Amino acid sequence: MLNLWPITFFIFQGGKDHMKKNLRIVSVAAAALLAVAPVAAGVSSVSTADSTAATTATQEVTNLGTLKGTIVLDRGSNTQFSVKLSDAQKDAILQLGGTDLSNAKPEDMKDIAVKSATGQNANGVFKQTITFTVNNKPYEVTVNAKFASQQGTPYFYNKDTNTVVNDGSTVSLNEIANGFTPDSLLTAIKKHYAWKTSDQSNDNIEMTTTASDVESQLVAQDLKRASNGSFDYPANGFNLKLTAKTENGNTASITVRINASVNYNAPAFVFDGNVYYNDNVMSNGKATGKFINADNIDGTKRTLKHNAYVYKSSKKRANKVTLKKGTEVTTYGGTYTFKNGKQYYKIGNNTEKTYVKASNF
Repeated sequence: MLNLWPITFFIFQGGKDHMKKNLRIVSVAAAALLAVAPVAAGVSSVSTADSTAATTATQEVTNLGTLKGTIVLDRGSNTQFSVKLSDAQKDAILQLGGTDLSNAKPEDMKDIAVKSATGQNANGVFKQTITFTVNNKPYEVTVNAKFASQQGTPYFYNKDTNTVVNDGSTVSLNEIANGFTPDSLLTAIKKHYAWKTSDQSNDNIEMTTTASDVESQLVAQDLKRASNGSFDYPANGFNLKLTAKTENGNTASITVRINASVNYNAPAFVFDGNVYYNDNVMSNGKATGKFINADNIDGTKRTLKHNAYVYKSSKKRANKVTLKKGTEVTTYGGTYTFKNGKQYYKIGNNTEKTYVKASNF
């Protein structure tokens, strides 16, 4: 049984030097009491777990270096800044510890966390510095990691409407007209459609269909082509088989009906809300495929809200005519911006330089 001596605390009325000396005496006595009987002194003891954690926090971290190769992380349960390792990955890391960790098992790795991470490179690989403990001793290791990519089977979808395109569906493309090439067709398709998978990555998958594949399919369907190799668009469209493959080897294919929603061969057609005329310009006996905005020919009737002058440049008037407010004037084409930064409409169906400020309408 420990004998506890009572400690009497005195207050000294002497000078500062006496006060400091006696306070030190009291502190030493109190420390001695806590050393032999912490509970008796009314001080809570520190738990073993807290003590161990404090010890671990102050221990020097053992750096195991960099794990060779690239580990693949499950996309569904990992981010670049959090990591969930498989037993095989843990075992590979433990082997870097040599004899110090020779008896450690994957389940012995505790408190696994990402200390730092870099951005992904062009191949999707990034570096992570991972910290962990084994038997309360801290370690860290650097790994090259990448996410498991594109795990699901690819499917084809419309990017504009975010809807799935099924086998046999029609794919409408405004951009396809006479004189299209396999490359321009693929470009138009990729503008509005893409492949992706059902996993959480939502990544687009690049088509494996090539321009050469497209050309073979068009020739097999007897599409007419010019001497330069370009194809004429058939009025009823044509079929096209598209294929894709994910990084992990899953493949898919779909056959769709390519159908231009604009009849570029018609005398007049609508594209993006504007009316165009087929100018039927010929070059060496072949249509050039050039079109004229109908507004440049037919014009648009507008009513003046203010009196207006007619100009031939930003500084000079075309004539002395003053167009009165309320007058209906036909303009041709869109607005033109002059050097003064203001916008004007062309008036008069001729080649004369006659313009009216757009702000007057």
